[in-house]
Amino acid sequence: MYIMEGLKGKNPRNLGRKEWSISQARSRFTELVRSAAREPQPIYNRHRLVGVVVDGEMFEAFMRWREEQTRPTLSSALDQLRQICEEEDYRLVLPDRVDRDNPFGRS
Repeated sequence: MYIMEGLKGKNPRNLGRKEWSISQARSRFTELVRSAAREPQPIYNRHRLVGVVVDGEMFEAFMRWREEQTRPTLSSALDQLRQICEEEDYRLVLPDRVDRDNPFGRS
């Protein structure tokens, strides 16, 4: 409990991580880039997060993830198909079900 009292007003996830102001980031850009190779470097403007510098591999992984998130899901494709069927007044006619002989069901 005593540890947390000293953290008032601070985000526990940013402990030990350098936080940069825009002017610090501009004047110490090389250090910012080197630090970003180890971990993401948040940049703040008046205590508001405005950007983060990350290494190239992390950025590329993020872009791949983002691209995957924009792909249509099976659910959205089925919703679209359902809508097309309604617009075209299409009805899927299914034959009546017929019970088949089940050799495993006999005693």
